[in-house]
Amino acid sequence: METTIDLWSLFVGKLMKLLVHILLSQAIASVSMTILIQTSSVLIPSLDRVVPKYLNVVNSSSF
Repeated sequence: METTIDLWSLFVGKLMKLLVHILLSQAIASVSMTILIQTSSVLIPSLDRVVPKYLNVVNSSSF
């Protein structure tokens, strides 16, 4: 019985660690994408009209 509980807690612990890793990776990717888009809009003036609309979609759907 204790072995089952130990295996279950080990499984849940690894699952939580994986979930935290995925969420952290998604947050880093979202910030990186935002920085890249803003940098591109500064370098390419024609993107100034597109970027605000795209950032609203990306930021609202990321989390």
